Order: sequence, then C-alpha cells, then structure tokens
Amino acid sequence: VCAERTFYAHRIVLAAESEVFKSGLATVTKEANDGRQEIRLAEISNPEAVKFMLDYMYQTDAAEWADYNPRTQEINKDVLRLAQAFRLPGLTERAMHWLAKDLSTGNVVEVLTICEDFGLNQLGDRILEQLTTNKKALAEVANSPQIMKYPKLMQALLQQAAAVPDEPQPKKRAKR
Repeated sequence: VCAERTFYAHRIVLAAESEVFKSGLATVTKEANDGRQEIRLAEISNPEAVKFMLDYMYQTDAAEWADYNPRTQEINKDVLRLAQAFRLPGLTERAMHWLAKDLSTGNVVEVLTICEDFGLNQLGDRILEQLTTNKKALAEVANSPQIMKYPKLMQALLQQAAAVPDEPQPKKRAKR
C-alpha cells in the first residue's frame, strides 16, 4: 500500500527478486483471513514509483523499460528509495539512466544533489567531469543561485576543475 493505493503482488516474486522482501515476508506470520499480507510503504509518496518497482521485479518487457519515464524527479527519487530499501541494483541502474538523460545546466545541480543523496558516486563523478571540461557550462552552474545552497557540491566542482589540466599553450620560440 502506497499513498492509500493498493498494489497486488505475489510473495514468491517479491522474495525471489529481493532478499529484503524474502526475509520480511518469512518473518511475518499474522495474515489476513484471505492469506494476504500487507506492506505499507509510508516513506514513498508517489504510487507510480511502486508500479515501476513491481514492473521491474516482474521483469516486464525490456522494450517497455526503454520508455521508463517518471513524470517528475520526485517519482524517480522514490524509485531510488525503493531500489535502496529493497536492494534492487538493477532498478537503481534504470533510475540512474533516466537521471542522466536530458541533463542541462538548468538541472545539473539538482541531479548532482540526488547523486549525493543516494550515493550514486559513479554517475555524480562522470557528470562533474563533463561539467568541468565545458567551461561555458561550468560558468553557468557556478553563477546559478541554486549552487549556493550546496557548499559540498561547490567544493567538488572546484576540486574537479582544479584537477583538469589547462589546454596546452603553444611553445614560445627562444630568441637568439
């Protein structure tokens, strides 16, 4: 149950895909009369995220996953929360792929913050690396009011920029 919306799933599928579900479902002994167990996902506010997780766990057609497109960044963050809570690395990969799509200087601070919040270090490092090699984009982000809210992100940008070698200067000829 998520945000008062009920999703039905088979225990065997949940347990097969997630050790967390496996151990949780094994320890729950009190069941309703019809044999159903209820799992409340109070930390998740977007039911669409639960649908994405269940589609992943039921291994829905890969072509459908090519269209994985949460309507908002908040839904994608809920997908990441579910992926972490139930230890679903494949779901994390899909959410990260969507996170990296359509990256711009307008949303890069938010995306980097999400990377930091969810421990997506590899993606965050790649974004920082690309950002610091593009001086125009780096200047836009450095001058955005958003960046001021994230001192750790500013520090990471500075460290990455300092590590990037300048373009080689043409050698000067020695005077004779």
